[in-house]
Amino acid sequence: MNEPLTPSSVPPNVPTVDADTVFVALGEPSRRRLLLALSDGQFHPARSLGGTYPKHFDNNSKHLDVLVKAGLVESEYDPGNKRRQHYRLAPFVKVTATPEGGRTMDFGHCIVRL
Repeated sequence: MNEPLTPSSVPPNVPTVDADTVFVALGEPSRRRLLLALSDGQFHPARSLGGTYPKHFDNNSKHLDVLVKAGLVESEYDPGNKRRQHYRLAPFVKVTATPEGGRTMDFGHCIVRL
């Protein structure tokens, strides 16, 4: 049987996010939708992740900020326009495709099927 990882046995280069932070971030359906949109591992501009109305963009920006602060999403500034940010799923989140065409994400504390 596999032994659970204790803080002293976790490799130093693997980021850890505490369970409560993960559960709070996953508690909002809009954030789960954004995580699914980012599950390909590529950087995406915020505008490509939501609807066409300004209200959707503002809402997505707020949710993306929560996901970045939680450590589940990374952001970087667009090299061509420093006012815009691009987002991607944090590399430690393992994503696998399901036979039904969905995605499974392993956040370390829980596995979510979207």
